[in-house]
Amino acid sequence: MHAKIGNQAMKYIFFLFALLVQGTLSAERIKWIHKPELSFDEQSKTWHVKFELDSLSDVEVAMIDPADSTIVRRLAAGVLGPNAPLPLKPNALVQRIEWNGKDDYGNSVRNASEMVARVLFLVVVATPEIKLKKLMATLSL
Repeated sequence: MHAKIGNQAMKYIFFLFALLVQGTLSAERIKWIHKPELSFDEQSKTWHVKFELDSLSDVEVAMIDPADSTIVRRLAAGVLGPNAPLPLKPNALVQRIEWNGKDDYGNSVRNASEMVARVLFLVVVATPEIKLKKLMATLSL
């Protein structure tokens, strides 16, 4: 009896795995045209995170403390395209987000030059049976 339940479970797991592989292989691949870069503008005394994707996607931009991988500041999140929320630029694959060197609470980050920019983008993989979301991340060092 247990062997029969085990075989049925294995068939189900294999079926799900096959769907995931099929969906992953047929997914539209979003690629970096320019990976995220973090730069400092001496004149305005602000930091800029610049990146470019090859197609529209849901993105999230944050500043990360590499010492403990905590999010210091959430800069932007939303879907690129005509209705992209500020500070994302509408209808643009090239994005340039400003960071004033402060954390989410408005406090100055004393080691701002050591922070890294994290840009995540979402790839939605779909088959008629399931939808799978996969997150891609790149850190700017």
